[in-house]
Amino acid sequence: MRSKRGHITIDPKLIKTTTISVALLVVYAIFEGFESEDPVFITLRAISLSLFIIVPVFFILVNNVGLQRLMVIQEGGVPIIGYKFPSNTFISMDSTESKDFILAAGFLSAISSFSDDILKAGSSISIRSKQLYFILTHTGGNIYALQALHTNRELEKILYNFGENLNLKLPKTNNLNEIDLDMVKSEVHNSFSSFY
Repeated sequence: MRSKRGHITIDPKLIKTTTISVALLVVYAIFEGFESEDPVFITLRAISLSLFIIVPVFFILVNNVGLQRLMVIQEGGVPIIGYKFPSNTFISMDSTESKDFILAAGFLSAISSFSDDILKAGSSISIRSKQLYFILTHTGGNIYALQALHTNRELEKILYNFGENLNLKLPKTNNLNEIDLDMVKSEVHNSFSSFY
């Protein structure tokens, strides 16, 4: 379960996993109800019980998209926010990682400019680079980029909604010190907690 603005909601991944588990348990119960010791029914009971155990675990493992970094970039290519999911920390402009962050921001900004018509429509694009995906969406004068090991349509929608929500809360300034990082961290957690 997770909380969004004071309302407790159930994680969609948990709902799907529970639904699959209940369905498989019902199938097992149906085959268990037959008192026949026919090898066919014994095999069907064993298969349904095995699937009851294996499928939910597999479903949870497959849906781990491996979030790496979240970047908020101004249209001109200036990085505003860099967030690392594995350590739940922000990228400091004084750190050794800042050089990579600035280069990535410029690269992603150039791609965004190249595909301006697509991104202005409120949709997102995905770029695959070796074993990483970059999901880009453009909203409110900022580019939102998410780096992950896998991608799916739900994650793209969540990134776009995250951008829409965060744009309302970000100050309209170039001074990075005016950004409330605790608020940003809270928004990141509220939006992406079901993916990490």
